[in-house]
Amino acid sequence: MRFALTIALLLVAAPAAAQEPPAMPPPPAESSAPASTQPQTEEQVEAEVLFDRGREHFTGSHFAVAAAHFRAALDLDPDHERARAYLVECLVVEGDLEGAQRVAAGPTPAVPGEVTSPLPGGMSEQEAALRRAEAAAKQAEAQARHAEQASARQAEEDAHRAAEEAERAEIARRRAKTQAAASSPQAKKARRQRLNPRAQDHFSVALALGGSTITVGGVFEVRPHWLASVNFGFGGFLVPLDGAFGRDVVGAAAFSAEGQFTPIPFRLTPVFGGGVIVLGGPGARSIDGTLWSPIDSGNGRVVPYGLLGARYDLRKSLWVSLSVRLAASRNGWPMPLPGGRIGLRF
Repeated sequence: MRFALTIALLLVAAPAAAQEPPAMPPPPAESSAPASTQPQTEEQVEAEVLFDRGREHFTGSHFAVAAAHFRAALDLDPDHERARAYLVECLVVEGDLEGAQRVAAGPTPAVPGEVTSPLPGGMSEQEAALRRAEAAAKQAEAQARHAEQASARQAEEDAHRAAEEAERAEIARRRAKTQAAASSPQAKKARRQRLNPRAQDHFSVALALGGSTITVGGVFEVRPHWLASVNFGFGGFLVPLDGAFGRDVVGAAAFSAEGQFTPIPFRLTPVFGGGVIVLGGPGARSIDGTLWSPIDSGNGRVVPYGLLGARYDLRKSLWVSLSVRLAASRNGWPMPLPGGRIGLRF
């Protein structure tokens, strides 16, 4: 029988118990003998209920609470061998080997630290009630401890959940703030200026090569809107011509006025437009064989033209353009006047 084996082990291991506590044993083996068919008294029924509660606590490793229930069961029914066996196991696990020996030897359980003598016929009603109250108090204490632990865990989970919700709310607030800032008129204007630098400046000056200045010259640009601008250029050239005293080098000044359309609101855009070149000076007569002019007498010429090209504006005020101006020739075909410009906006 397992209970007898446990008693024998206690008697042998008692001298060494002060140095090393025994390992927690498994639950005592239940007896396979058939249950008694004799009618049970009220005390025996209540003892069985207390035993069942104690065994539940024993299974949950709540040995102190389980021991209190087993003592209360033995107070009501000193012959309840299963309650005695479980109580011995509880005391062994808790390291109270002397108490386990007293419980195993006597018909009534011993309270740790207290030497009791068996009472014939069991405990009195007052003592049994005291034992039951002790078991109930320990059970209530364990339940309160478990409830406190559960409440602490719940509070920790609630705090963690609240922190996550606060973090999500902060992210949503920042996102809403960013979206509001991105949709503000100032942000839209800044975005347009980044994509289309021409929208932020209204004037520029440029160095011109070829084109309306014929050779090298300067251009002043007025831009009332990013879509269009008016350009005024000044340049000139020198050319050898046959004169009364032989071949002479003569010059002509070139003034131009043109309108430009830059239809795409980005840094790179095509350029369309047209204008006129006014040539003044003896050298203006050098174009008579190539370009058509409505004025073909004296030292002045007017050359109308169309414009086709491309322009790129950098963010730091710099811009460049390449274009071809198509002027009418004497034979009716367009004459290309290629040129390029590099300028600064302000």
